Amino acid sequence: RLPVLSNMFPLRYLSWFALAGAAIAAFELDRLQKDLGRRRWELLWPLVALSAVGLLVFQTYRNQSGLYAAAGALPAERQAFLLAGGALAAGFAVLAATAWRPAVFQARGLPLLTLVAGVELYIQGARLYAWDDTRKLFAVTPLVQFLRAQPRPFRVAGEGTVLFPNVGIFAGLEDVRTHDPGERRDYVEFLDATCGYDPIPYFKRIGDANAPALDFLNVRYLVSVPGRTEPSEKWKTVYAGPDGTVFENTRVLSRVFAPERLRVVSATAAAPGREAFRGLEWGREALLREAESGADSYAFHRTNGPAEIRDYVETTNSASFRCLAAAGPGRTLLVASLVQDGGWRARDERGNVIPTARANGPFLALSVPAGDHRIRLRYSPPGFRTGSAISMASLLVAALLLGATARRRAARPVGA
Repeated sequence: RLPVLSNMFPLRYLSWFALAGAAIAAFELDRLQKDLGRRRWELLWPLVALSAVGLLVFQTYRNQSGLYAAAGALPAERQAFLLAGGALAAGFAVLAATAWRPAVFQARGLPLLTLVAGVELYIQGARLYAWDDTRKLFAVTPLVQFLRAQPRPFRVAGEGTVLFPNVGIFAGLEDVRTHDPGERRDYVEFLDATCGYDPIPYFKRIGDANAPALDFLNVRYLVSVPGRTEPSEKWKTVYAGPDGTVFENTRVLSRVFAPERLRVVSATAAAPGREAFRGLEWGREALLREAESGADSYAFHRTNGPAEIRDYVETTNSASFRCLAAAGPGRTLLVASLVQDGGWRARDERGNVIPTARANGPFLALSVPAGDHRIRLRYSPPGFRTGSAISMASLLVAALLLGATARRRAARPVGA
């Protein structure tokens, strides 16, 4: 709500806040020390501020406890409340005990306040990384246990406030929604064009749980609030409990499949929007951009050769499957619900390169020859090799400069 700052890129804002916040706090403590040397009653303001924040922490704990209890994570919220409250109480005690004498505050109060803040930040930060037990913050509820027991691969979509986007990573689930300053714009635009996914709110939500595009995205399960009825006939209730409801998609598509026909658009046309996807039969069609001057609309169709996909296996940054493509005059186009940002590469069982393209907007397409093939996909972020080379070159230059500086110092006469 602040002018100018409201337009700042979130990642940069948070980085600036983290760096500047510590500096501002240090400046204010230095200022407090000087003010206490002139007026002892200046101690009143930090004590009032700590008390006000403590009251806010307590009120937040009371208001949010019901939601955390429903999610099975009340112990985690209680731990966070006690940690914040303990840090505030410790800061209050340090100020009350040392700030009456500026010399004591400088010698003991400032180091103790720094220690209190450091311990609190360390414990809070540890909860966000792998060395801490994620169950403290994201409890393994019966709903999560049910989803973990289902055969892979599949994706989920959260409805309402049951799952915050990206929380699924702690439960080992793939959620099609996003929550990241670095999220791909073309993917968010695809979700908005096909499912009503407003990119503006902080908590983005799928607008249409019955959107056929969710079938293409391999969304097998819809996770919703307790007591939710089935959104439509394609969703079947498979779990119902106090922690939520899970519906299974009876029309879900495989991660990789061969559409019967291709709806082709010129490569010079704009990125597909709502009109382009309107009426698309996701299980039988795919939208493909092709460098043909005559294909200047989405009405141009082309048939595609059939193919059978078996034994799909997916791991981190890689996937493999067996493809039985029927013999024909041309190659068969496979479409995968994997976002292609230029990092996916494909080879067959002999190591031959499988040409890649994009279909349905930002997703991976593969052009495979006829026959029985084992296709292997590997992902490497675009620019990774270039960035690694630049980093290695920078380290080499830094090492050379350090070596040159050390030699100059060694050659310098004693006392010079």
